[in-house]
Amino acid sequence: MFPDWLPPELPLNGNSLQADLDALYAVFEQDFIQAVPSIVDGSPVYVNPHPDPSWNRQYTHGFTHMITRGEGMRGIDYGRARKLPWVKAILENYTQPEVTAFWTHNPKGDTLHLWLADLDFVVLLRPKDDAQ
Repeated sequence: MFPDWLPPELPLNGNSLQADLDALYAVFEQDFIQAVPSIVDGSPVYVNPHPDPSWNRQYTHGFTHMITRGEGMRGIDYGRARKLPWVKAILENYTQPEVTAFWTHNPKGDTLHLWLADLDFVVLLRPKDDAQ
């Protein structure tokens, strides 16, 4: 089921990486830099603002981790990147019945999963004190 509060995926075409990155960054900037932070479980949600050296420090870790996948040199994952607008929507609607919220404990720190099960998409959040 596609919730009515969930925006559509971005129409990225993969023909121009820079054009796709520009479109993605515009969404990221609107949702996570200019917008008031979302409140989840009583705490504001912030993205990692540190420049990502894997991307020549042109983009922050917060941005690159939302659109890439892998260890070390992470590459763009178009399936994930197209869903970037979903992240803010899920944060804003995490109490809706379509979102399953649960905590896990792991070596990187306690993690809150906001899982949109019907679409198999998850947003992962860690308290700042636990972030690495």
